[in-house]
Amino acid sequence: VYKSEFIDLSEKIKQGDDSLVFGVKPGDPRVLQKLDDDGLPFIGAQLKYGDPYYSYLNLNTGEGFVMYYKSKENCVVDNIKVCSNDTGNGKFKCVCITMRVPRNPTIGDKFASRHRQKGILSRLWPVEDMPFTESRMVPDILFNPHGFPSRMTIGMLIESMAGKSAALHGLCHDATPFTFSEENSALEYFGEMLKAAGYNYYGTKRLYSG
Repeated sequence: VYKSEFIDLSEKIKQGDDSLVFGVKPGDPRVLQKLDDDGLPFIGAQLKYGDPYYSYLNLNTGEGFVMYYKSKENCVVDNIKVCSNDTGNGKFKCVCITMRVPRNPTIGDKFASRHRQKGILSRLWPVEDMPFTESRMVPDILFNPHGFPSRMTIGMLIESMAGKSAALHGLCHDATPFTFSEENSALEYFGEMLKAAGYNYYGTKRLYSG
């Protein structure tokens, strides 16, 4: 699970004041080896409740402030983006920290693909109850097919065919837009590649009830 949090120091001061910046007060024992020189957590660092989250300084008073991680879920710092003001000539006062929370999916979790196809996890079945193919392959996710015509994410189906054909032939397909046309459709191209590998033209497989 990925979570992002925006931290804007301009919200902590009065308008027109430019005294707060991200940083660490030299020798501050609260953040020793926990935060970098910019007062931010290290990429890949594991955070738990009560760990130093970020730190900032008041340039006028020299006072340092440390904020702590308050979530009960342990996480790993995945990415940090540092932003300036709208014109790009001010001090860095805004950061976006992306955290990765490793946990098993639970009922009620919402998932989304890169094609904006989304859904809610409604059931968790044991492996022995899941459908399987002739080669005993068990799918990880069962998706309601009614979601395709309603959201019209046909590109997701074509991407599945492209990924399967690439794995079978050991290729890396070019996904540049406008590569295909009505005369040379992506469906026909990837379908012929699947057929040449001995699979169904549309990449489908028969599943047997578990």
